[in-house]
Amino acid sequence: MRESRGPLYLREYGRNLQNIVAHIDQVKDKDEKKRLAELAVELMKQINPNMTDSSDNNQVVWDHLYMMSDYELDVEGPFPKPEREVVQAKPKRLRYPSQRIKFRHYGKNVESLINEILEIKDAEERKSAEIYLARLMKSFYITWNKENVDDEVIIEHLGQMSNYQIKLNIDEVRENRLLEVQTRASNPNRSNTNTRSNNRRKGGAGRRRRN
Repeated sequence: MRESRGPLYLREYGRNLQNIVAHIDQVKDKDEKKRLAELAVELMKQINPNMTDSSDNNQVVWDHLYMMSDYELDVEGPFPKPEREVVQAKPKRLRYPSQRIKFRHYGKNVESLINEILEIKDAEERKSAEIYLARLMKSFYITWNKENVDDEVIIEHLGQMSNYQIKLNIDEVRENRLLEVQTRASNPNRSNTNTRSNNRRKGGAGRRRRN
C-alpha cells in the first residue's frame, strides 16, 4: 500500500477510501483489481448518496475513482478514463459585453428586438412590430422613471436606438392612440374609483341590515 499521507484529492470521500484506492492500484491480478474497483465505486455511492444509479452519475463516480489514484489506477472501467489535462484545465474567462447601452432603462434586449425588426421584409408586419416595441419601451420608461412620458419622446428614443431606421409618425400615433399603456401612472383616478365603489357596496349592505 502507498504512503497513507500526502495530498487528499477528494475530501468528500476521506483519506481512508483514498488509501483503499491506492491499495487496489497495487493488485497485480486484473480481474481482482477490477472487482475491487467496482466495490470501491459502490462504497463511494454509499458515502455520497446524491449519486443515483443514472448513467451520468455512474461516470462521475468512476471519474472520482481515477482522480483519487492521481489518474494512475490501471483498471478498465465502463467509461473512458478521464484525462488530467481536461479535468484540471482552467475555464476560459468570460468576456463582458463592451458595447454601451444608449438607454439603460430599456435594456439590451430592446436593442436586440430593434435588430430583429430591421430584418422584417413585410411592410405591414414590420409596422406592427415597431408599434409593439414602442409601446413596450413606453411601459419600461414609466416603470423605471415612475412617471408618464410623451409619445414623442419614445419615438425619438426609438429613432436614436435604430439609427433612425425606424421612424414612427407622431401625428398618426397620437390620433390613433397607438402607444397607450394602461398603468397606474396613466390612470391616477383608478384607486379613487375603486374606493368609492367599495364605499357604496358597504353603505348598501348597512342599509339592508338596518331594514
